[in-house]
Amino acid sequence: MADTILPGASRRFHQEYFVEHGLCIPLFKRGEKRPHARSAEDLTGKSKQSLTVIVKSYAQSRAPKLLKTLISRPALVEWVEGAETLALGPHPESKLPCTLNDLGH
Repeated sequence: MADTILPGASRRFHQEYFVEHGLCIPLFKRGEKRPHARSAEDLTGKSKQSLTVIVKSYAQSRAPKLLKTLISRPALVEWVEGAETLALGPHPESKLPCTLNDLGH
């Protein structure tokens, strides 16, 4: 008996986004699974504008309220690392103890 594939269903059954706690974080980059969160050290090189774009992308509808509290670049870096840690697991060199409370929950 042939497998039945529903219309619109993908043959790939992996999850492409972490969608929990009001976050939507891509689990793949350029078609490859992201191995872990970026470290604060990796993110520190990004501009405040780039970090703001990442927060808007991950937090979606909560972003405007969240960005009122994340006013410094270090705060943005810490939030992005924490959100990615929830979705992807910690970077091997991370020193961030991440909890949902750290992300504004």
